[in-house]
Amino acid sequence: MLRMLRMLRMLKVVALIVLALIDYTLVAQEPLTAEQIKQIVYKLVQQVRQDNNLDTLILADFVDRAAYAFADHHMKTRQTVRDKSLIARIMEENGLNPLAKYTLLVGRARTKRGRTVLSETEVAEMLASKFVMKKRNVKNMMDPDFAYLGIGVRLDEKGAGVIYVLIGDPRLDNRGSDKKLRKQLPIRYTRGKRGLMPPPVEEPSRTRRAVPDKDNPCSDVKKFDDWIKLSRSLVIQDKYVFLKYDRLTDLAPLLDGKKDGFAVEIVLKDQFSCDRPNIMDWQRYFRGKVLKPRYSGKIKAANENITGGLYAPVGKLPGKFRKLQNQLDYEMNLIVIQNKTFCKRILPGYYDTVSFSVNPEFRFYPDTFYRQGDKRFKPVREKHTIEFKIYFEKGKY
Repeated sequence: MLRMLRMLRMLKVVALIVLALIDYTLVAQEPLTAEQIKQIVYKLVQQVRQDNNLDTLILADFVDRAAYAFADHHMKTRQTVRDKSLIARIMEENGLNPLAKYTLLVGRARTKRGRTVLSETEVAEMLASKFVMKKRNVKNMMDPDFAYLGIGVRLDEKGAGVIYVLIGDPRLDNRGSDKKLRKQLPIRYTRGKRGLMPPPVEEPSRTRRAVPDKDNPCSDVKKFDDWIKLSRSLVIQDKYVFLKYDRLTDLAPLLDGKKDGFAVEIVLKDQFSCDRPNIMDWQRYFRGKVLKPRYSGKIKAANENITGGLYAPVGKLPGKFRKLQNQLDYEMNLIVIQNKTFCKRILPGYYDTVSFSVNPEFRFYPDTFYRQGDKRFKPVREKHTIEFKIYFEKGKY
């Protein structure tokens, strides 16, 4: 009887060991989750950027949601999301700007090969060779303007599914177009078009074709090249913003037609706070408060420079801005208009000239060339500081 009890105890211990081994085997062979695959893809994408000396990307929740929506739609319809209108709708529903510069990569996800569960290393190698590191996908990730990243992974009950990777520039984030945020600004950005046609597409993207030069209303803009000088030409005087330029003839390509001219755009630093989205609507022309455009005839008629230059008003400041001007941190952009079309935005530029001198080294002591009684030479350390401001949008990123 005692022997039988010992045998039962031994069998119980053996059974517990077997159950523990079985449980360990099941845990060890558990297929990867969608979140684990997402982390692998994230590391691979960032590695591609680093290997090409580019900034790493910001993994943003709002871009993640759009990428997941693409993957979810794919799994439900069993079709790759390619339709431009569908892409735009999903992006807008998730607070993204479909007119931004972006790329959308699609790949397959697999956690098993037949009945065999793939290890994390095997999945990573498969995703690298067949998806992320493919020549075409690497090329699409190389844009230095890209800032945001979103990854959506959807798996079925068999451990197979799809991956959508959405990468875009800062304009991808359009959550700042919310009306409530706009109302918080002391000077609200312009939502209308100011009578201007939209800027022509000069660089092709996934959603738009480039306009050929012969049909481009802004083709004359390419004949002007001193944009740095023009970016420093705006001056506020009383109620107006004046354009000050030393040679009017140099501006001929920009003021040749009756419907050519300029507009002034006032942008506030409050729009680019680091703790919230940029307060603007990327799907519209303007980023700030745009003053009424002035065209070539009116600009030349109001020119106060009689020595061949230009000093003329290009915009009238609103009363509310004049009252708050000393309290606001703002900058002024110059918008170039051709054929009543928004052609170019000139951001504030900065450059300076620094004069310096170099004193050659003397190989003798001060007391060998100073007379007795003269004030002794004492070396003095000098420190100079150059102060400059990075314009708001670039300063945030």
